Parts: sequence; C-alpha cells; structure tokens
Amino acid sequence: MSHNSMIRTGIAVAGAAAALALIPGSASAAFDAAHDTQCENAGSIAGIGASFQRDAQLAWGARLLLPNEGGPNPTGFGYATAANGGCAAFAVGGSRSVTYEPRGSGDGRNAFGATGGVRNTNFAFGGADEPHNTAQLAAANAGPTTATTDNATLHTIPVAQSSVAVDVRLPAGCEVLEAAEDRQISRTALAGVFAAKSGYTTWGAVLPAITGTTAGGDCADAPVKRVVRADSSGTTFAFKKYLASIDSASFGPSAGLTNQQWPNDAGATTVVRGGANGAGPQLDALNARTAEGGIAYADLATSRDKTFDWSGDSDATFWTYVQRANGTYATPAVNNSSSATGTARGSNCTTVSYADPTLPATSPLPTTTGSWSNVDAVTTATGYAICALTYSLAWQQASLANVNRPAGQPAITQDQARAVKDYLGFAINAAGGQSQLAAAGYAPLPGGVRAIAQTGVNALNY
Repeated sequence: MSHNSMIRTGIAVAGAAAALALIPGSASAAFDAAHDTQCENAGSIAGIGASFQRDAQLAWGARLLLPNEGGPNPTGFGYATAANGGCAAFAVGGSRSVTYEPRGSGDGRNAFGATGGVRNTNFAFGGADEPHNTAQLAAANAGPTTATTDNATLHTIPVAQSSVAVDVRLPAGCEVLEAAEDRQISRTALAGVFAAKSGYTTWGAVLPAITGTTAGGDCADAPVKRVVRADSSGTTFAFKKYLASIDSASFGPSAGLTNQQWPNDAGATTVVRGGANGAGPQLDALNARTAEGGIAYADLATSRDKTFDWSGDSDATFWTYVQRANGTYATPAVNNSSSATGTARGSNCTTVSYADPTLPATSPLPTTTGSWSNVDAVTTATGYAICALTYSLAWQQASLANVNRPAGQPAITQDQARAVKDYLGFAINAAGGQSQLAAAGYAPLPGGVRAIAQTGVNALNY
C-alpha cells in the first residue's frame, strides 16, 4: 500500500491516533542540505483564510492584505530569539516577509484542495476556523486527478483559540446598565433571536433590561436585526455549533443550512450581511445601524477593534455575557473595559476543554492529519461558552502538492516550505507566538492541543 493511501485509510477508519501512527519519519521527503536547519534559506510566504486569525497574524509579524489590511508590525517572527522560533530575516524591512489575506475560512479551505482537490499554490499556508471535513480532507489529499502522483497530505494545525463574542448595537435612544445581569443573553434567547423565532424578534426578548424609547416607541418593542457574515466563515461555523447545542432543529444538520444560510431569512426577519468578506465589514455593518441597532457575532479581537468592548453605562455598542450549558454566564474577555491593556485584553478561553464527540473519551482529539471539523467546546462549564480553535493549513510535502497544479500557478518552493515550517513552529512556541496571543485578543492553546500541533509542525517537510 502506498504511503498516501495508508494515510487516507487511517483517517477514514480511525481518525486521530491511527492516522499519526501511519506517518513514519522515513516516509517523508526531508529538506535538502541547504534547508535542513531552522530558517536556512527560508523564503517569503503568503497565506489566506480565516479572518478570525487577523490580529494573531499581525502580532506574529505578518503583513495583512485585503479585505482588512494592516501591518507589518515590528514584533513576532522576525524579532523572537532562535530558541523561541524566530527568524531574523523576517523582521520589518528584512529580506523576507509573511503576508496573509484574511478572507474567511472558505477561501482558506479552497486554497488547500477542499473543492475537487484543486490546490492554489500561490499560498504556502492557509487559515481556517471551520477546518476541512472528512470528505474535503480526502479530496485535498487525493489532489485534482485520480493519479497517485499528485497525492499529498494536508496538516490542520491548531495555532490559537479565542472567543466568538456576541455583539450588539442598541437602537438610538435605548440603553442598558453596565451590570452583568443587564448585559447577559440566555441560551434560549440567543438561539431564538438568531433563528428569528416568534417571541424573539424584539429587543426586549434579547435584553430584558433595555430601557428608553425610539422614534417608533418603547425600546423593548423595537425589532432586532441579525447582522451576519457575507462569506463562508469559520466564526459562523463555531457560532452555529453553539446554537445547535441549544436548538438542533434550527441549526443542526437536520436544518440543512449552509454556512451562509439562516432560518427565517425573508421579509421582516431578513438578515443584514456585511458589505464584504470578513468580520470587520460585518461589524462595520452593525455599527452603521445607528437608528435600529442589531445583534452580531465576531471574534474577540475584531470586536475590540470595532469598539464593542465596554466604555460605560451610556455605551451603545458592547459584547454580552453568554450563558453556558450549566446555566451560568461568562463574558468573552478577561477584561471587558475599553481601557484594558496587555494580557487583560485576552480571551476568556484558557480553562475550556475541546473534544471531538465522535472519538473515544480516552483520546478525544484527532491528529493534524485528521479532520477537526467535529471538535468544539460547547459543553464547557468554565470559561466562556463560545470558544473556538483556529488552525493553520500546510502540506506535509509541498513538492507533492505542486503536482498537477493549475496552469500559470507557481510551485511552492523548498525555500517557502522551510519558512512555513519555521513560521508555524514560532506560532505554537510557548515563549514565541503563544506568548503574544493574550494581548492580541486570543488565548494560548491548551497544553494537550499544543502538543498535537507540535507533532504536526515537526512532520512538515518538502
């Protein structure tokens, strides 16, 4: 049996541990002598995918491109010591660079073969919060043809975790106090409003403590609008997993909704969509609703960037407390205040545990060669209720991913494969990229997840 056939069989039959056991080190093509040490001849690399990672990528020193440009900042990969995974050539103004396009998980998956196995080799790494499912992973690994020559192995490598904040903009003339009990949304109300169910289409049903009057009457009676992503988004994927744990009929598999579809999306309950891909345009659309207000969801970092942290009782834009499965409430952030600095800006996810409910309780997580699409933390009793992992995507042997690539696309070079291994190694280094996450609005990976990620990075070659 060929090496790649063994990997696909392991994924299909056993998922986690079995898949890793089928990747002996001797079966991978090693870097040549000019690339076999950290940073040696590492080349500039480009990535594409989850907007959830935007601020983490900035912290790690990447330059962000459209649709939400930024950086590069004098921090991260180019400034860390070699022991912490750094490569000095990637400092701002250096000879090498990392760029990242925060266009959404769908673009990240598609660049890495989720659709018909076709790979976009303009990108040496990707990002996703909604990772490849089993069928997409099989397509990515099998490549664009039935020939075995273009078979490759995709790694889904956890790099960070953060909260999916539930953000609101109150209608003009309305307010709630800053007390936790006034800014909390029950599980039933949150699922109800995002399903646009009868009884959950007004502000009073979402935030019972709302007071004041709008041009049309009492704030409690004013209609509330859902503001959602324009693109296929891993943030939406994680948020809908939480909603499905409350209302499976509306959000679970039986509902038959795609990532971009919502219940009761017609007439008075039609959703409002962001004007472009990404969480930034989504929250811009929410912020623009000064008269009617609205409710949305977004990663914590973007929510802070768009001023949904708390600035006092008169604040009309803020994130809410969300109810955990055990009935208690938690905020998405370590510190809600708009004046929070440093690690106080981090995500309230450090105590949650992740698991794939389809795997044995004794080994509840896949390896990086398996699908992570079933992994979540929706039953957590500690930390925030809607925490999500975000992943980098990389080929174990980029030379194989180059085979039968579309005409006109460049090959991923060995220089670039070296840089991907080093950049992701820095990202998951406890004293490197992980140490920068809290100040950027994230939380470091749980220890067990980071160990799996390290095994995945170690397997990357050319």
